[in-house]
Parts: sequence; structure tokens; C-alpha cells
Amino acid sequence: MGNILEKIKMSGTTSNFLKLLVDKKRIDALKQIETCYRKYMDEVLNNVRVDVKTAFPLSDKLFARIQEQMEGITGKNVEMIVEEDPSLLGGIVIGVGDTLYDGSVRAQLDSIRELIKEDM
Repeated sequence: MGNILEKIKMSGTTSNFLKLLVDKKRIDALKQIETCYRKYMDEVLNNVRVDVKTAFPLSDKLFARIQEQMEGITGKNVEMIVEEDPSLLGGIVIGVGDTLYDGSVRAQLDSIRELIKEDM
């Protein structure tokens, strides 16, 4: 492990931390540690991660508009992760933490199907 860390020129603190995880047989917890660290840093830096799924590529103008809207809603600096999902058929789905804003055509069609089932 030490040889690998030297070759990639890892900082001493990070290198020691990784060696400790290996020694204590806890290296498998690294992903959880990274997730907790990211959450902590987002809190400290007043950032929020926003997952955006669209059925189509976003233009730069639309990307900026969504980012601005989400910053207004959350009151934080927004880091957007955009993913194209053709199964949405159209529209957009935005996830902020545990909150989901679903404006997809697929969701609207599903709602209409449920309403039709209820009336029958």
C-alpha cells in the first residue's frame, strides 16, 4: 500500500489515513467515509447537490435558469448533476436531498392512468 501511495504522490495525512484503514481492516468503509465527508463539506461551504434528469439535453441557458431557480429555493450554492433519461418521454425531474420535483411526461401519464382506474 505504501508503494502505491508514494507512486501517486498522496499527501502524508491522506496516506496515513488510508494505511490506518487497511491496518484496521476497515478499508471497505472508505465509500461511507467519503459520503459523510462530502455531506459535511457541503454543509460547511453552504452547497447543495441537485440531481437533474431530463429526456433531452439541456441548453446552457436552461441549465443556468434551473441552477438559479434551485439556488433561490434552497438558499445555497447549487452543484447540478445532469443525466439524460429518454424514458421520461419529456419534461424534467429534479432531486434535492429527499425532495423530488417530478415534472416528467411519464409521471403525468401515470397520474392520468391512476385517475382513470379510480373512476372505473
